[in-house]
Amino acid sequence: MTPGNTHQAREAQGGGPEGSPRPRCGPRIVTVTIEATGGTSVGPGDRVRRGQDLGLAPDFDGRVLSPVSGIVKACGFDAEKHVFEITIAADQ
Repeated sequence: MTPGNTHQAREAQGGGPEGSPRPRCGPRIVTVTIEATGGTSVGPGDRVRRGQDLGLAPDFDGRVLSPVSGIVKACGFDAEKHVFEITIAADQ
């Protein structure tokens, strides 16, 4: 992800309530949002590397880079926001 665009990724992982330590019980899942107009060069099953260009930022303010290395698990289109949401299972 480009500096200043860190709000683009959301992480999900099993664990306790907000603010409590989260035990490792599976791969860390990261969802990255990119603008849909320019598309993306990755799809489910693809390996991505940390720093790999995934597409244009939703606010058109630069490029979104993968925050982790891992496998793309899903790439969905949100028609209401006109963005792609790329879900990545991060390497351990």
